[in-house]
Amino acid sequence: MNKMRALGLFVSALVLAITSYMMMHRPLWGFIPLFNYGSIFAIVLQLSFKAIAKDSMHQRWLKLSLFSGVLLTIGFPPSPLFVGMIVGFIPLMMVEKEMIGHFKKAKTGLLFKYLFFGFWLWNLLTTFWVANTAYFAGMVANVANALLMTLPWLVYHKLTHNKSGIWKYFLLAGCWIMFEYIHSFWDISWPWLTLGNSMATAYPLIQWYEYTGYFGGSLWIWILNIVIFTAIFAIPSDKRKWVGISAAVLIIPCLISILMYFGYKEKGEAVDVTIIQPNYEPHYKKFDIPEEVQIEKIMALSQSNIDDKTDLIIYPETVFDPVNLDDPYGTNPAIQKLHTLFGQAPNAHILAGIGGYHTFRERPDRSTVRAQGEMYYELYNAALMLEKDSSKIQEYHKSKFVPGAELFPFKHVLPFLKPLVKKLGGTYEGFAPQDAPSNFTFGNKSIAPIICYESIYGGWVSGYVDKGAGLLAIVTNDGWWDNTPGHLQHLAIGRLRAIENRKDIVRSANTGTSCFINQRGDTRMETEYEVDAVIRDKVYYNESKTLYSKWGDYIVYLIGLMTLGLIIFSFMPRSRKL
Repeated sequence: MNKMRALGLFVSALVLAITSYMMMHRPLWGFIPLFNYGSIFAIVLQLSFKAIAKDSMHQRWLKLSLFSGVLLTIGFPPSPLFVGMIVGFIPLMMVEKEMIGHFKKAKTGLLFKYLFFGFWLWNLLTTFWVANTAYFAGMVANVANALLMTLPWLVYHKLTHNKSGIWKYFLLAGCWIMFEYIHSFWDISWPWLTLGNSMATAYPLIQWYEYTGYFGGSLWIWILNIVIFTAIFAIPSDKRKWVGISAAVLIIPCLISILMYFGYKEKGEAVDVTIIQPNYEPHYKKFDIPEEVQIEKIMALSQSNIDDKTDLIIYPETVFDPVNLDDPYGTNPAIQKLHTLFGQAPNAHILAGIGGYHTFRERPDRSTVRAQGEMYYELYNAALMLEKDSSKIQEYHKSKFVPGAELFPFKHVLPFLKPLVKKLGGTYEGFAPQDAPSNFTFGNKSIAPIICYESIYGGWVSGYVDKGAGLLAIVTNDGWWDNTPGHLQHLAIGRLRAIENRKDIVRSANTGTSCFINQRGDTRMETEYEVDAVIRDKVYYNESKTLYSKWGDYIVYLIGLMTLGLIIFSFMPRSRKL
């Protein structure tokens, strides 16, 4: 080990020790996990250096992989520099190309190492803030997601290492997008870093998401990486052609989108909405401050900006917890208190995120059911819709859960881990979901009650709209991540749901950012982090459906067919160029 690496290892260990000490002695961590995780990354990298960077060629590949991780980070919200994403895979494509040229055969094991470090760096720099909710779960999530990201590349490399032609890179793109899609449907679902989400801060350039959804954005980003890569390595006589193609692929969709953005007119009927941000820090305050204290504050905020013209009052995720859903008014003083607001706003409906439960005398056949003595019960991260007529209460259960925090992954095949999970203070049963999205009604209108993490799933959100929602509500508690890029990314990605479905969004956060989002993705009246706030404005209730609202992620099926065709093509005995 040379002196520079020894010094680097010492500095990394020192940073790890200091940040670990700070995290043990500070209630809130903010950006500290970035440096803590970063030091672990640096230690692992330096200990692996001799094995993966044994000469100048291998060192070059390592540098390219890390550069790819940096570019992908620069291209992701809250950064506005989406250009990092449209070239972010090129360094890794160079590594794979040079590896094939050098070894003349598949080297999946070697390629995996460089892919892993590049993707681990991207995950770490972009989603380190998960540690503020759960330190070890956040670290495992970063590493596991990086490992999963290598799979589409390794499949592509194994199939095409002895092939040539630009077609092979479209197979890589197809494998990646199919991975993104599959990654949205299993117990460790984490679609946060789906490539199409990266355009959320450049939303005037992707107004065509109303036709393709965010997976169309993933495809566009991959096409740009492929054509720019091809332009870089084209022979001199073809270089000008590929530079032109690259420019056209970038500029034409952007110009079309800008025209759509400035030409779009808000549609629908005006609805008067008041949004409440109560601002309770969730780690140490939200669930420790007496409910009666919280309700008095919430009532004061609400009463300051409602009247007989108010149509909707929106409260954030788990504004009250726990709530007995078997008798919402009879046993829940907070819900009773909310109902008194109808005296001031008689025409309003109240949409509130709550933590709730139902009890059962006989045990239902569901793994989410818990036992307490002879009684059985189920927990829900839920939403309620209240109105002046107290006999009419609508209920919705969150169905897209954060792995680890709200869902124990693969518990059906890992039941033996239940005692360990309980001992560590985790939840084995988790929250009970519902099978499909459903809407709340107010008057003759429908609104989608989207709870926190569910807003990341474009196909899920389009399901509300397909069932008639003319307005989207996102109720969330982004304070779990402290004042880091996490809540800014969540807000930015929510814009995509507005564009995909051409629906206004009313966003209520416990703390983070509460705001209104219009049908073009513009935000207004954004609240500040860690500030009590109440905002009121008119939004448009729009019943029309976009192509994406009707057909959801249809583009993934088309990409799947393309990928299958290219896989079949890859098995043909002779290499061909498209």
